[in-house]
Amino acid sequence: MLNNLTNGLSNAFNFSSRASRGEFICIISTYVLFAFFLAPLLDSFFYASSKVPPFKALTLMLLTLPVISVSVRRLHDHNLSGKWTLSFLVGGIGFVLLLPVLLSEGQEEPNRFGEPII
Repeated sequence: MLNNLTNGLSNAFNFSSRASRGEFICIISTYVLFAFFLAPLLDSFFYASSKVPPFKALTLMLLTLPVISVSVRRLHDHNLSGKWTLSFLVGGIGFVLLLPVLLSEGQEEPNRFGEPII
């Protein structure tokens, strides 16, 4: 699990290969844990009167790019264009619609985005 997380974070600027389901689940779980639970909790303890919660802002700045990158690479694992991630901009509806694809098993054979992830 830690290996999937480190792969996802180290490939934050890689939008051209493929990603495993485990990598996707680890990055998304980390994002949800920090953005919706840990950062708001820390902000409420240390910066209750702040208009801009610094821990949540830091979480969003550091983890948004890895989430987009791993999502693009998961789509590549299904031989789909990464342009589908633009649907995330439609109020989260695009992410919900693509979630079954992102969580399903990718192609086992090589495709235009590279060799399959084992």
